[in-house]
Amino acid sequence: MRRPFLLFGLLMLMLPTSVLGRTWYIAPDGTGDAPTIQAGVDSASAGDTVLVACGIYTDIGYVAPDGVSSCVRMKSNITLLGEGDPSCVVLDAQQQGRVILCDSITAFEITGLTITGGNAPGGGGLMLWCAENARIARCEFSNNKASRGGGIHLDVNTRY
Repeated sequence: MRRPFLLFGLLMLMLPTSVLGRTWYIAPDGTGDAPTIQAGVDSASAGDTVLVACGIYTDIGYVAPDGVSSCVRMKSNITLLGEGDPSCVVLDAQQQGRVILCDSITAFEITGLTITGGNAPGGGGLMLWCAENARIARCEFSNNKASRGGGIHLDVNTRY
């Protein structure tokens, strides 16, 4: 009766690692698998998770074609996950730009973060431009400013 379990275990070992996904660990002091959240997102492939350790992150790592800076620009098919309670992992743009930009991407997840200090024309905290199949869960939004959607703005028509 143990043969089905043995066969399942052998099949799991034969799966390519890209199917299982990798976890990229990001630490606030830059000693993780990548030095910043944006570097972790840039390194991640479809199915990967960028796991962000407790701390405050203020890096502005991306400038969009509209000239607005962002702490993080997401990619399709990855998960951005805060370690622990949302108040433990803080992404703070310090009013210098947008916190997270999601433009023309699909099937992504953002979970367990505090998104604060964003300041942009649209979506100071989180901007979703033509983004599909998004899952945003257990996130706290505070002190974000924008003329359209201080915390979150969804625009299904505009593309760069």
